[in-house]
Amino acid sequence: MTRLFALAVTAATIAIWFLINALSSYYVERAIFKDAAEKAMHWGSYMSERVPELEQLVATGVPSQEQVKVIRQIRSLGDVFRFKLFDSEGRLVIISDENSITHPAGVSTKHDPEPQIVADTHETIIAVHDGTQKEGRPDLYAEAYLPLLGGQGETTGIIEVYVDVSGTQTFYKDSFQKFGLIVSAVCALLFLLPTAGFAVQYRMAHRSMGEVEYLSRYDPLTGLTNRAEFLRRAERLYAEGKLSSLLFIDADKFKSINDTHGHAVGDGVSVATRPHINVADRSKRHRCTVWWR
Repeated sequence: MTRLFALAVTAATIAIWFLINALSSYYVERAIFKDAAEKAMHWGSYMSERVPELEQLVATGVPSQEQVKVIRQIRSLGDVFRFKLFDSEGRLVIISDENSITHPAGVSTKHDPEPQIVADTHETIIAVHDGTQKEGRPDLYAEAYLPLLGGQGETTGIIEVYVDVSGTQTFYKDSFQKFGLIVSAVCALLFLLPTAGFAVQYRMAHRSMGEVEYLSRYDPLTGLTNRAEFLRRAERLYAEGKLSSLLFIDADKFKSINDTHGHAVGDGVSVATRPHINVADRSKRHRCTVWWR
């Protein structure tokens, strides 16, 4: 029974651990998306304020020297390591890579679907990617498409911001793992305390039952069988045809010992007499059962 409770506690703790891991994966993903969106929005606002004549850059795709200087300063600011600028129709204007800003190709004729969706809905699009197999990319990064709004709330352009979120992932994963270990340990403790109490009670009850069983068959002082056990064994031997004889032994003057020297001395005499009457036939030719009273 104790083993079953121990297995149940172990299974419950493991189940809680897996549940926390599953929940942590879900909440870590949400935290990454939220963190990437906030960083991208802050960076986008900063970029709109810092780049001079941004609307002209969106229209021509050719940055001025002053714009090139600012782009170099902000393209790897904080966790942002790259960006792309699109016009309001989803056409690529410029990339923050050094080759693109020093040798601009102008506004592309191709319409990218994601910037076009952002231009139509004014809603941010975020996608998280594994960068371990890509050169020059963090282990985990997000691409966030943000609308650039003019003074009248119109969309003047779309910016795609590349955000390094590997640090965010590591922080939240470590935090949730520590939290999971603490919760699992607490749950295991809460399960183990009543289980340990039950185990102690179960052992005590089992021991008491053993003691009751022993006292129902043996004399507690001498360890010899009592009358009930003697009769059970005698009846069984008789039924099996193995009861050949009965031997009665009487210890003379035992009552006078109790009366003269007290029951404690009498008990000592009883214990000392036991080896002499608790006979076992080592030849195995006879069976012998002793009843003490």
